[in-house]
Amino acid sequence: MKRAGIYEEVSERAFHANGVSWRYIDGTRIASIRAGDATPDAKMVSLPLDELIPLIASHLEKQARGKILLSHEVTAIGQDASQAWVDVKCPEGEKRMSASYIVGCDGGSSKIRRELFGSNFPGRTWDQQIVATNVFYPGLAKHGWKTSSNFMIHPDHFPMVAQISNNGMLRVTYGEDGNLTREEMLERQPEKYKAILPGKPEPHEYTIVNFSPYKIHQRLAEKLRVGRFLLAADAAHLCNPFGGMGLTGGLADIGGLYDCLFGIYAGNADDSILDKYDEIRREKYNTIIDPISSSNLRRLWDPENIEKDEFIQMVKRAEHDKEFARSMAAGMGAVMHDFTQYYTHAVPNAEPKVLSTAALFRAKSPSRDVFDRDVFTKVFQLPDDQIHNLEAGRHHEVEMNSKYLTNFERVNELTAELTKVLDEVLAKDSQEIEQFDEIGVYQWLRDRLFTASTRALFGDELLKMYPAYCEDFFAFDSDLLSFFFSNNRDCLDYRTRNLTPRTGATLDLGLTFGLASNVIPATGWMLMHLLNPSADPSILPRILKELHEAELPDGSLDIPVLVSLPLLQSLWTETLRLYLDALVTRNLTEDLLLPLDEDGKRVVRLRKGENVFSPSWLGHHDPVAWSSPGKSAAHEFDAERFVVRDAKTGRESFSVGGTAGKYFPFGGGKTVCPGSKSGLAGLLCMALYRNRILAY
Repeated sequence: MKRAGIYEEVSERAFHANGVSWRYIDGTRIASIRAGDATPDAKMVSLPLDELIPLIASHLEKQARGKILLSHEVTAIGQDASQAWVDVKCPEGEKRMSASYIVGCDGGSSKIRRELFGSNFPGRTWDQQIVATNVFYPGLAKHGWKTSSNFMIHPDHFPMVAQISNNGMLRVTYGEDGNLTREEMLERQPEKYKAILPGKPEPHEYTIVNFSPYKIHQRLAEKLRVGRFLLAADAAHLCNPFGGMGLTGGLADIGGLYDCLFGIYAGNADDSILDKYDEIRREKYNTIIDPISSSNLRRLWDPENIEKDEFIQMVKRAEHDKEFARSMAAGMGAVMHDFTQYYTHAVPNAEPKVLSTAALFRAKSPSRDVFDRDVFTKVFQLPDDQIHNLEAGRHHEVEMNSKYLTNFERVNELTAELTKVLDEVLAKDSQEIEQFDEIGVYQWLRDRLFTASTRALFGDELLKMYPAYCEDFFAFDSDLLSFFFSNNRDCLDYRTRNLTPRTGATLDLGLTFGLASNVIPATGWMLMHLLNPSADPSILPRILKELHEAELPDGSLDIPVLVSLPLLQSLWTETLRLYLDALVTRNLTEDLLLPLDEDGKRVVRLRKGENVFSPSWLGHHDPVAWSSPGKSAAHEFDAERFVVRDAKTGRESFSVGGTAGKYFPFGGGKTVCPGSKSGLAGLLCMALYRNRILAY
């Protein structure tokens, strides 16, 4: 989901499970895995398919080459040496649709698979069947069940009880006699719930919204590739649902197949890579998906031996051994496979910057350690022992951000102080500015905001001690890159200073740099676009209307409201995208070939595990990534680029999801760049003085 650029939206809407437990049928806990203990950055999220599918569809519809056609029933298939096709029955009648390759993802009863192999779908059907129900029942927490997902050990019931949505809906799945009719299973459902759910509820204590009995299978198609036809997910293989291996395996199929097809399209590989897809995805089913999912089910049938079960013993160890828990979690990735290692040559005629940007998009693991060490060494000339202390004390930076610079209450305090200082400065300027025929708007804005933000952050004493701080700071700002690349290193002469004060000054300068060097120019550009006579005249009134919603009676800003305003957030994010440049650091999760000449004959291989450093400018100005229907071109300023409107309600929201992960945010969580909140909040209070700004 992160790779597809939808994780943020899914995470916002989804229920975040807090862990999974195995229990006896009376509810007694046997062992548990707590969410985040081993993988704090990869917690499980749960979003029902009736919500997830429309979300995915909304993203696909925004792609220039993506199209969703409903009510198209495949009636026949065919292929030749150059293409494959399907004959379909649709509302317009019957037609033939062709493509270089066709992927059958049409479920367990796949028409594509049946056309290729007839009724042959090797494997087995379990004697037991299961009933999947969705139900509202508030009894889990009430009866002391602390984990949101629970497997229960019983030879007949073998239930799974899990909360799956934020509104409290549960998925309750249990075993049934495979010979019963649907009506007989409905009659038995109340007694099943009494045996399964804590509190032994009566029917009036819960509300069932879905009741679905179905057979369970372990099956794998003979081949996942036949010429130009391919199979993936349930069309390719089936397994029982305990442990989620079916959905996980399907997603791994699609991710790998995407890399194969893109490699062919881009010239990285020939179509033999699809044979690798067939070979390896079937191997993953036979060695991982089938045996693990089968063990997950059989484990639930055997209460006599559950305590001796090897997996349960591993879970119990992981409860107390975090390193072992991490190694268990790492094994979850075994179902995936990197097919780009079979790319045979680089993309012909591709610019290196295009591929380096692609590498950044695909490598989602930030890796700033190397960059930070270079900054400390080359820019600030800190000694090795002090750098070691800084790296060991990163939690102090996180703590500062968490407590002060990303905390709404503290940001409100900073904003109030900034508002007070700006009021004083603007009041003075309003008296003096009339004597000038014209003013340098950006320099005026820069100096006023720098002074105000410095006073708000550090108090008045710094500027009293160092009156030229503003002028010298922006001289440093303009020469930063020359410092970084070792030119004029002696201009920062810290050799005569004590270590601790020097390090403190370094960190203070870094904070000032982050706020002033990026946020102030961004604010300048943003105001220029707002006040541009040729801009969309509706934007400024709408922005002022939104700001009014965030203005408190005392003139200060309500920060939580401010950062939720969709047009304001879009305006700010678009300004950052178009005008600011940050060094993006990523750790490569796969080998990457970059061409050194136009025909791709000379290449350089970047190895998995290496770091890639690239300016965010490349990704933020990529015309392919930023060309979508209804939006301006990549090089143009579009205040509404990140505004999404609900087609039914007309409600607007802010989202970067439609860019498919092509926007590089300035950090996240407790390590977020302080300017993302304090900068936006503090500097936009300038707009609360809009009458004065417009008058000037």
